[in-house]
Parts: sequence; structure tokens; C-alpha cells
Amino acid sequence: MLNKVQLDILENGYMINEKVFLYPVKIDNLRQILGRGRLFEEKRMGVDKQPFIYTVEVWDQYGFSAVLKDLVNTEDKGIAWRFIVNVRESNCTQNKDAPKYPFAGSIYVKGEELLKLELKREDWFGEYISGESVIYIDFDNDEVEKVEIRSQRKRAEGKCNIDIDIQEKGIRINKDLFNYPLDLSAIKKSLAKFPDEICEEDNQFDNGVSIGFNEKGKQEISIDFSYFDGQLTINGKEYSKVKRKKDRYGYSAEGIYGDSKVYYSLNHSNGRIKYIKLTQFNSLLIEKYKIKEDKEEIIDFKDLNFKLLVLDELMYEKKLLQPEFHIYEFAEQYQQGDIDTTSEEPVKAVLNYISI
Repeated sequence: MLNKVQLDILENGYMINEKVFLYPVKIDNLRQILGRGRLFEEKRMGVDKQPFIYTVEVWDQYGFSAVLKDLVNTEDKGIAWRFIVNVRESNCTQNKDAPKYPFAGSIYVKGEELLKLELKREDWFGEYISGESVIYIDFDNDEVEKVEIRSQRKRAEGKCNIDIDIQEKGIRINKDLFNYPLDLSAIKKSLAKFPDEICEEDNQFDNGVSIGFNEKGKQEISIDFSYFDGQLTINGKEYSKVKRKKDRYGYSAEGIYGDSKVYYSLNHSNGRIKYIKLTQFNSLLIEKYKIKEDKEEIIDFKDLNFKLLVLDELMYEKKLLQPEFHIYEFAEQYQQGDIDTTSEEPVKAVLNYISI
């Protein structure tokens, strides 16, 4: 039994007190210092619908847990794929299978305190990479709730990296560029360059990628990163550094970039990209509905209903007033929220626009 615990995350593994564990960390080696923990299993369906099992070992007294990726016919059996530290109990991280007591020691990265490092942070999540070690941090305000350590050895080799760049006229997947209209068969052919025997269950592209059309007839592509790892950039810039509209919790965001409207969501566990939806967008609509300064005399209407009658006559009947307003176009380019085009009630955003 350990009286005092210090965790130091190294470039090629981690150290618990004076004991070093190098990647790939074997669960039997962890047991030599932590003892045998409590076991439970999580099951999922993998490639070709074959089941695989996550075996989780929990050391209640230390706040530690390790996830073993026990895939069918793989050499990863018995390897601590993820090492998790529950720093404190919370509604977000504590469940019936989590450690019964929070971690009470200190966490360092190569001898430096974790929170004194320059972390890549996105709202409730943080990330830090040191060599092969990828460190994910869950925050509650500025307090750490959970720390997760993974090896990025396969990722560093570049064999399973899926780098996606959202561009003005389409999408680039690694070195392959696809412009609208997107070709699903060509995209799948590009993704087929990543063999299953290397990427294992992270390479289920048939399930992870789909292309269709929305209710407005615009092409959409959806990419599910629960099936494979990936990096997202927008016109070459990291997604977190690009202007976008986020939800109140920071779990999802959306933005319009050229002819692409992008929605993405984050994984609640580690803050990484979980899902992307890319929709074809007519960028000319933004310019069409942009309020332009008018140097002519401005007529101030006191009665909105009378103004609407005048607009209807000049805009739709006599075609003298441009641009012609269409609610579906306006709703598509509107970036301050969602507009319900089926509502029978007056739409505030539309009233504000025509009242200017």
C-alpha cells in the first residue's frame, strides 16, 4: 500500500512515486505497485460487427483506473490503453464504477506541476502533449476533476491520422481535396488508404462518414470521430482559434466559412472533436442580406404594417426595391441563432431586419 502518491507524466510513459511505467504499459506491472484492483467490463461492437471489450480496473483507494483495450485477435490484450486519475468527486465524473475515493496526491509533467504548464484549453477541457503522452484534463471552473493519459504512438507514426481542413469550396481530407458537389465514393476511396489491421476499430469509415441532402436540397457530409481520430482545421487554422458560435456549455459550435457551414461537437470526456457536419452554403446570401449604408433620404415609417404594404408593392409587385427578401434565404445566412421558418408568430430577427 502506498502512503503518499505522486504521479509524474513522462514523454514515453508515467511514473508513480519512483516506479516508471513505459509505453505500452502492462496491467500486470501496474499491479506490482498498486495491487489488484476491482474489475468490470464495457462492451462495444467493432469492425465487421465483431464485439470487443473494454476491461476497466479500478484502484479505489488511490483514485486511479486503467482501461484495457481487449480487442478480438489483437496483441493489445493486457495493455493499459488509458490511465485515468479522478482528482475529485463530481456529478460529471463520478459514477458507480469510478474510484470510491478521489486522488489525493500530486500530478506533474516531467517534474513540473500540471496546472503551471501552458495547456491547450477549450472551456471545460484541457490538453497537453509531451512526447508520446497525450494528457486530457476535465475542469470544473479552474479546478481539475479528472486527468486521462494516453499514448499517441500510432498517431505519431502518421498511419491513422485523419486531418480535415474545411475550405471555401469544400473539404480537404489529408492531401485529397473534394469540392462541391461532394462525391461519397471518392471520399470513401480516400479513407480506404487506412488499413484496418493498423487502425483497428478506429477505422470504421463506412459507419463514420455519410453524405446526403438537407431539407433545402443542400449537400451535407457528416463525419463521426468516435470511429477514428482526427484533427480539424478551418482554412488552415486550428478550429478553436477560428471565430464561431458556441453553445452555452462549450460542447458544440458552428460557423460559416465560404461556401461551407460547419457544425461540430466535442467529446465530453476529453474535449476532442467528436462529430462534424459540413453543409453546402451559398456565401452570396451573406452579402445579399448585409445592411448597406444608404446616402439617399431615409423615410421613417411610424406604422410597421404600412411599411410592409409599401415593401410588398415595391419589392414583389413592381420589382423596384432590391434585394428581394426571402425568409428561407434569410434564415440560412442568419448567424445569431436559429430561425423557425414554420412559426406562425412574427420572427423577431426578421422584424429587426425590415425595421432598419
